[in-house]
Amino acid sequence: MIRLNETAEAEYQGGQSGPLLHGALLSMTGDMLCLHRSVWCLCDGGWAFATPVLLRTMMDLIISTLAVTHREEDREYMGFKYMYGFQKEGLTTLEAPTSAKEAARADITNAIQHLSANDQARAKAFLEERREAYWYRPEYRRPSDVLAKTGSNPVLKSVYALFSGAAHAGFAGLREFRDQPWIIDSAPRADKVSQNRALVLSTRLLLEFAAMRANVEAPAATRLFVRLISDLADASARCQVTPNLADL
Repeated sequence: MIRLNETAEAEYQGGQSGPLLHGALLSMTGDMLCLHRSVWCLCDGGWAFATPVLLRTMMDLIISTLAVTHREEDREYMGFKYMYGFQKEGLTTLEAPTSAKEAARADITNAIQHLSANDQARAKAFLEERREAYWYRPEYRRPSDVLAKTGSNPVLKSVYALFSGAAHAGFAGLREFRDQPWIIDSAPRADKVSQNRALVLSTRLLLEFAAMRANVEAPAATRLFVRLISDLADASARCQVTPNLADL
């Protein structure tokens, strides 16, 4: 991942990608790495049952990556929406101090200047719209719409649904990653099978993201990540880790 960042930075400095796309993908990379390490920490501490919440967030980041990168001509604009859309409410919120509003407005104005004339108009119109449940509306209505329109692996939709049960505190979802789900207590537990599942899935999602970013910002590294994904799938099949990642 360090090499990916270095290669992507070199491509950016060489003018191969715009600042808003690059900034969005760089931010996502940091978040994906932190989430992956958090999954490891939960498993190591005996809390594998809670990892689907983080795995679902990793899936959300993959979906955001697809939304940003799918249409080459929209990448800078979508990068702007991803990074600055959350700030537009701060421009009008009465509770926000004037200094905060001015800082947010200056930040957004500076970012818009990096867009083409057409995308500047789109960005200004976007800032006038109410905040949506998903930042990538109206281009995509919901996560499943992103997965469908970008032609991504359809199994990712099933994986997203699997993690959603835990993310929304569903009874079954919070027991999906417990080796003995019928035991109810508040103590950490070994749950070796669930730990392995969580770590393999987290690694797979991290590699999927890396391959997506490499395809956009570091094409020479794409083949490496595709091979690592294949190797991980083969290893999970041999070790009988469920779900079998060879099917993803």
